[in-house]
Parts: sequence; C-alpha cells; structure tokens
Amino acid sequence: MLAMELNDLLQPPIIFCAGILMLAVVAVRMRLAARRADEARRSNAGTSGASPHVPSLREVREVAQQLNDLLAELQDTSRRIAAQIDNRYAKLDALLAEADARIRRLEQLSSAPHPDATPAPRDSAPPPPAVVIDAKYQPIYILADQGKTPREIAQELGTPPGEVELILNLRPKPSQKG
Repeated sequence: MLAMELNDLLQPPIIFCAGILMLAVVAVRMRLAARRADEARRSNAGTSGASPHVPSLREVREVAQQLNDLLAELQDTSRRIAAQIDNRYAKLDALLAEADARIRRLEQLSSAPHPDATPAPRDSAPPPPAVVIDAKYQPIYILADQGKTPREIAQELGTPPGEVELILNLRPKPSQKG
C-alpha cells in the first residue's frame, strides 16, 4: 500500500517533467527549423540578390501568443499537480497519525494487566512463565541476535519483511525466558 502511495506521489512530477521536456524538444525543433530557413534564405539571397525575410509584426505576435498560451497551460498544469501533491501529502500525514495512534493503543494494551487475570496468592512463589519458542522462528531470532535488520533477515531467508518484523516484535523478552 505504501508503494502505491509513493507511486501516486511520484507520478505527477514525472508527468510535469515530461511536459517540460516536450516543450523543450518543440522549442529546439522550432529553432532548428528557423536556422535552416535562415540559411536557405541567405543562400537564396546571395544568389538572387533579394533581402532576407524579416518576420512581420503579425507573425511575431502570433508566435508570442502561442508561447503565452503554452506558458498559461504549463502554469495551470503545475498548479493542478501541486494541488494533487498537497492532497496526497495530507492523506499520508493522516495515515501516519492513524498508525501512530494505533501503535500507542497497542503499547497501552500490551502494558496493561489483563482484566481476566486473577492475582496469584501472595504466600506462594509465582511459577516461572512457560516460554514456547517455535523452532521455525529460531533462524530469525539468531540473525536478529547477530545484529541484522528485519529487511536483511527477510532477504536472507526469503520471508516477507513484515512477517519478520511481526515475529521479532512478538518475540518473548529476555526477562520472560525461563
């Protein structure tokens, strides 16, 4: 899900950059065409003795209007993309706040005593807690004890990183081991 969110966040800037690249390509092509036309006029002017073509005021205004239209369209597109990025950023912030709240709630629930638990009699010593460690999690525990990150462990064992993180988070604490 995070990968989809990141993909959605990166897509508008990529489209924006592609638009700018297309504008640059069009501008370069127009400039090359103008150069070729100038060279052709110069070569014709040298042979026929005619003066080179000077663009009329109307042609200059048309080109200026086209550039202004392109600029306005580019500004509109950039505003829309910025709004989309802001919207997705707000959604991501909300998701992070929700995740933080859930983490705090889980921490509260894990530290609070269970309401169904009956207190042990005070005169007898409490029995040591029975810790059952599943043998299939042992390689994950060993690699974690060696200082490897959950991502490295997941890559080495071919296990999803989320599963490795869950196993490590549910791992009995050293004080709980008998």
